Amino acid sequence: MSEEAPLWHNRNYWLLLVGTAVSGLGDQIYAFVLPWLIYTLTGSALAMTGMRTAEFLPNIVLGLVAGVYVDRWDRRRTLMWAAIGQAVLLTVMAALAGGQTLGLWGLYTLGFLLSCAGFVGGVGFTSFVPVIVPKSQLAAANAQSSATSTVVRLLGPAIAGVVVATVGPLFGLTSDAFSFLAITVAVWAIRAALPRRTPNRAGSVLADNADAITFLRRCRPLAAATLAVAGLNLFHASVLTLVLYRARHDLAAAPVTAGLIFSAGAVGALLGTAAVTRLNRHLGWQAAFLAAFPVLIVGSAVMMAAGSTTILAIGYGIDAVGVTVANVNYFTGRQTLTPSHLLGRVASITSMVMKIPFPISLIGLGLIADRASAQFAFAVIALGLLGVAAVAARPVLAAKAADAVEAARAAIN
Repeated sequence: MSEEAPLWHNRNYWLLLVGTAVSGLGDQIYAFVLPWLIYTLTGSALAMTGMRTAEFLPNIVLGLVAGVYVDRWDRRRTLMWAAIGQAVLLTVMAALAGGQTLGLWGLYTLGFLLSCAGFVGGVGFTSFVPVIVPKSQLAAANAQSSATSTVVRLLGPAIAGVVVATVGPLFGLTSDAFSFLAITVAVWAIRAALPRRTPNRAGSVLADNADAITFLRRCRPLAAATLAVAGLNLFHASVLTLVLYRARHDLAAAPVTAGLIFSAGAVGALLGTAAVTRLNRHLGWQAAFLAAFPVLIVGSAVMMAAGSTTILAIGYGIDAVGVTVANVNYFTGRQTLTPSHLLGRVASITSMVMKIPFPISLIGLGLIADRASAQFAFAVIALGLLGVAAVAARPVLAAKAADAVEAARAAIN
């Protein structure tokens, strides 16, 4: 058996990584510009979290459909068409906003459609990586992908703050549209050494999903981690929007300052990326995943207590460390445990389960921030994450205790 080539020599992987980095830069600008635009129109935290709700609804609406077709279709072409669709929708959004004919509900509608295309593309991406990267290199590939996206997150918000302050938010929407050309070209260039796939042509969507659901029922570690992420999202989904709301509403931050706060989150994510491979190697993906929760709780507490933009930035950076550790370990576990022919369906179904709590979190915490304060909303987040961590840790600790007992018995015998 020949040795696997180093990941650095994998041309297909690096094409995909560079393409997603460029489109990710555009997405970071979009993620800053859109809530800033909505606050300018409404001045409401609920309106801002409402936009986030519209963006995450596709995860629920398409959860049982997208994965089936990603597994049936050519994953490379799926990525390309999803990117083209997002570019078109962003161009329409920028044109209507520039003509001052796009109100709040128009933004919600286009944001929903944009996220539909993004959801299909995201499922295609997570299913495509194991096609071009050997399983033994998935943890390293996910860590490098996280590091790249972290650099993008470091640059994107700062650039977005400058864009809003100088040329206005509409240029940010247009630049995101052009960024999707990069991922389209990169995926188009991935041609060599891809395995031929036999399309799944089962007669019904429900029948196709049955295999994935059966797998998840039997794979308890992945099912438990998926439910833990759903619990995390129930309380954590609103953090990005609440950070921007606190920066602008409570601390009167200028666009450039608010962009730098988001960039501080990217620094935290970079630190998380530096630690995640070592944690995964020494603890295993499950224990490393659970290690993210104490970090997230501390981050929420700091953001709650922040009396200045500097402290808010530090809290957001701590939070980003936890998010990175949780995400990379969860994705590595899912890609490692899931058979290749089920990747699209399992990714889609688990994403749906994880994102179902998003609307509850976004609307509920948006109302809390409007009616009480953003500080109280962060207190709810910290307490909620503490409860989720306690529940999620029990089966893992019980399994480790049972293993320790078995090892002790074997040593005695």
